[in-house]
Amino acid sequence: MIEREGALMDYIEHTEPIDMLKEIGGRMPTSEDIKVIDRLVTVQGLSKPVINVLLQYVILSDNGKVNQTRILELASNLELNRIKTAEQALKFFKTQHALKKKWEEENLRKPSGKELSLFTSDETYKKFTEILQHKGYSNEHEGFTSLVNHVYKEVMKIE
Repeated sequence: MIEREGALMDYIEHTEPIDMLKEIGGRMPTSEDIKVIDRLVTVQGLSKPVINVLLQYVILSDNGKVNQTRILELASNLELNRIKTAEQALKFFKTQHALKKKWEEENLRKPSGKELSLFTSDETYKKFTEILQHKGYSNEHEGFTSLVNHVYKEVMKIE
C-alpha cells in the first residue's frame, strides 16, 4: 500500500497541472481552463501538487467533467483551511467526500429505497488506467490493477 501511495504521490508531485488536466480530463485545456489554473497559483497561492489533487478530485467525482466553478470553490476551501501539501489535500478531500457521502446516504434515496452513491464513469476509470500505463506502469507490473483501484477507489473513497 505504501508503494502504491508513493507512486500516486510521485505522479502528483511531478506533473504540471496543465498536463494533469489533459491526462485526467481527456482533452486539451481551453484558454479558460488555463486561466483558472493560473489563478489557482497566482491569486490563491496553491502549490502545483495541491492543484493536481484538486483537479483529480473534481474530475473524478464529476464523471470526467472539468467544472471550473467547482474547482474555484474548492480552491477557496483549500486556501481557507491552509492546505499546503498534496498529502494535506488528499486528507481534506477524503474528509469532504466522506461527509458528502454520509449526507447523500441520509438524504437521498431512490424510489426503490436503495441508497444512492457517488458514481464515477467507466470512461474515467479507463482513462486513469491509460495515464498510469503512459507513466510506465503496465498490467504486467505486480499490483498494477491494485494501484489503479487504490487511486481510483481508496484514495478518494469512491465506492
